[in-house]
Amino acid sequence: MTTSSITMESNEDMWKLEFYHGFLPREDTYELLTNDGDFLIRKSEETSGQERIHVLSVNVCGQNRHVIFRNERGLIAVDFGLEKGYKTIRQFIDAHLAKGDSISSQAKVVLKKGITRKKWELAHSTVTQGAELGRGAFGIVRLGRFKESPSSQSVQVAIKEVSQTSTKEQIKEFMNEARIMRQFDHKNVIKFHGVAVGQEPLMIVMELATDGSLTDYLKKTRRSPRSKLYMCYGAAAGLDHIHSKGIIHCDIAARNCLFSSNSVKIADFGLAHKGTSKPMDKDKPVPIKWLSPETIRDHAFNPKSDTWAYGVLCWEIFTNAQQPFQYVSNADVIPMIMAGKRLLFPLGTPPLFARFIRTNVWNGTESKRFEVLEVLSWIEQHIDEMANDSTTTINLSRRELSNDTAFVEIGAREDTVGQKHEFGDSLTSDEKGCPDADTIKMFIGQIPKIWDEQQLKEYFEEFGPIYQLSVLRDKDTASSRGCCFVTYFHRKDAINAQNALHNVRTFPGLSHPIQMKPADVENKNERKLFIGMLPKAMDEEGVRALFREFGQVEDCSILRDEGKSKGCAFLTFVSRSCAHQAIRKMHHSQIFEGCSKPVVVKFADSEGSKPNNGGPTNNQGITQLTTTGVETLTSLVTLLQQPNIIPLLETARVLQQLQSAQTVTSPANLMLKTDQNHQPNAFKLPTLLQPNLHAMQQGGLLGLSPGMFFQQPVVGAPSLSPAALSLPTSVSNAALHSVMSTTLPKLPMFSPSSSASMPRTEAANSAQLTEKYHRGPDGCNLFIYHLPQDFVDTDLYSLFSHFGQILSAKVFVDKQTNLSKCFGFVSFAAESSAQNAISGMNGFQIGAKRLKVQLKRSDAKPYEKPIA
Repeated sequence: MTTSSITMESNEDMWKLEFYHGFLPREDTYELLTNDGDFLIRKSEETSGQERIHVLSVNVCGQNRHVIFRNERGLIAVDFGLEKGYKTIRQFIDAHLAKGDSISSQAKVVLKKGITRKKWELAHSTVTQGAELGRGAFGIVRLGRFKESPSSQSVQVAIKEVSQTSTKEQIKEFMNEARIMRQFDHKNVIKFHGVAVGQEPLMIVMELATDGSLTDYLKKTRRSPRSKLYMCYGAAAGLDHIHSKGIIHCDIAARNCLFSSNSVKIADFGLAHKGTSKPMDKDKPVPIKWLSPETIRDHAFNPKSDTWAYGVLCWEIFTNAQQPFQYVSNADVIPMIMAGKRLLFPLGTPPLFARFIRTNVWNGTESKRFEVLEVLSWIEQHIDEMANDSTTTINLSRRELSNDTAFVEIGAREDTVGQKHEFGDSLTSDEKGCPDADTIKMFIGQIPKIWDEQQLKEYFEEFGPIYQLSVLRDKDTASSRGCCFVTYFHRKDAINAQNALHNVRTFPGLSHPIQMKPADVENKNERKLFIGMLPKAMDEEGVRALFREFGQVEDCSILRDEGKSKGCAFLTFVSRSCAHQAIRKMHHSQIFEGCSKPVVVKFADSEGSKPNNGGPTNNQGITQLTTTGVETLTSLVTLLQQPNIIPLLETARVLQQLQSAQTVTSPANLMLKTDQNHQPNAFKLPTLLQPNLHAMQQGGLLGLSPGMFFQQPVVGAPSLSPAALSLPTSVSNAALHSVMSTTLPKLPMFSPSSSASMPRTEAANSAQLTEKYHRGPDGCNLFIYHLPQDFVDTDLYSLFSHFGQILSAKVFVDKQTNLSKCFGFVSFAAESSAQNAISGMNGFQIGAKRLKVQLKRSDAKPYEKPIA
């Protein structure tokens, strides 16, 4: 006897059964069948791709069982071994409800209560299909009308229908979307009327968005920044409602939002998931350019990944639905996102909002990223401020200089001209007028050549209002050189911009990150302090915290040797007044634990920069050192802090003479830390240093008073005094100048006999530096690697001028970015000077790197290995 699972009853007859639920998937039965004996009838496929069958779903002792109706000889049953069957499903149900017996011989399955359809399970007769609006992955979206009841008025709706050829799996996903949508009731989430499940095609009936997709609306309609802010606010409110239901969307984007009644409405829940995490389906495409770093890394979605995608949605809103990373492939976007690259907000975006998205929504660390509820709360607090900001209007008022006022920027090449733009008129009233007295003019390289001043101004104004901006342009073609100068009204904004942009962000389409540094006109030394007698356990953050009360700190660096703190630091404030106040309040104010003397706080550049608090100082009467070419005290201190310079300054007799020196106290102590890895007996003093002992004894160390130089007992090799000896730990400022101006020239390596005559005037020094690099005799030309990027020719000259007459000093600069390439050349007049410079400066530490100093190859022997 042939048995079939195909029943002969029509869709209309089946819908008359109040417990018939059409194509309701198995997953929905768990919510409906809650008690033992609850049952419903639905339609499905026994095997994917086969004909549709009717299934009886029953709750049996808390577990759902799903049995198939069979057809044999025109009769209906689920177990023909138990009974002969019935003509219709209705007769089968009525009979077993009346008898209360089991419908199966294999297990006791008793039908007790048929579960009726819910309000959201719609009859096809209530829906009228209209014109096609679009097509999706599984079907068609149509215009239509929906009549909830015979007595109600029909309303215009959008109908999303699944294709009749859809597989069981596709129907499951379609119904999953309907299951999720029916939980929402919010003005910023598309309204769900119901799903027509009685027959095919299955249809989700939802609110009609009168303005269509958000993407299309943004492309054809220009909205003000104020309106776009409220669009972003609405999207955040809708997403927060979704998350409040324990659901993650997994595909937040403009293409999945609609616009109607002046509101953004989140839609398209095809990838949505109930829970806190959803593994990524590797067999399905994912929206790469909207993914958060942890989703890319872990292949899983979470609520915070929705927050990230929301930030991209905001970017789409302000760019009028441009494609994120438009000119970058998906494969290339992934490493960019993981490396911290972020989208750039365009013209008209309120700077405060752009900063917020970048910092809190696109934070690469998931734990630090805001939840959507926090985003919504922040926008609620600041939306009026941002919406009323006059800098966010579309037609920004600005005052542009006419073409005849084009000018050549300082530091620009002769064929480069800049068009200056002052933006005072486009700022809020309290920001009009002059910028701060200590404002910084910033040079910015690696910018798009197709961007004009207004676009750049809008981009860089993310960090604060801009006073002046100029793009460097070719004087003949007026095309951008890819760099500009920017002056902010407030210094702190420039510092914040530099920290956020320099070597961090990269403009789309460019291969190198933004380069941002103060222009050459900035005098940093007027704000830079030297701090000595610090605890060696204190790091940069501790120093910043110590001085934070005096103003904003721009930069801080601990001086280290072999990674160990020397107990001193350089600290730069954003203004000179802050530096002055720090000196007045902190200099000699306390003695830190582990230090023998009070903290030293002073300007790092020169004697003239130090404030006089009314009392005499130990530095009075010390003349500017010009005979050795030393321009700043900083370079001398740094020089003496190098372990390998000690042999150049100390002989056995010098150390013996200094051993008896008296300890003196000076308000300008500079701390020098002995390298623990260098033992006293490890120093092999060069034979070139043999000063006359008799000369040293006259007047104490060649004219220096006893105790003037080293302030603690000093020793060298074991052949010296048998007393316990140690290297210098501190030196007074006056002593430094005296040693460099008086003592060193008397030593053979610094005498005119070994290095010819030294330059005598600053004018002479400057004259040499303004010329191009001049090569000296063979054996006199040095190649220096690992220079700080802010080093210029004068810094290099000053650093090496102690070793002899310099013919030329040149730091090489990139012509495109105007930034140092971190290497340079120095040419001496004498070979002995070059050798002394190699001995003293190779391994010299500046910041985190050590200089590499070696002889430049001779042109006659280009493949000869340099001598280091």
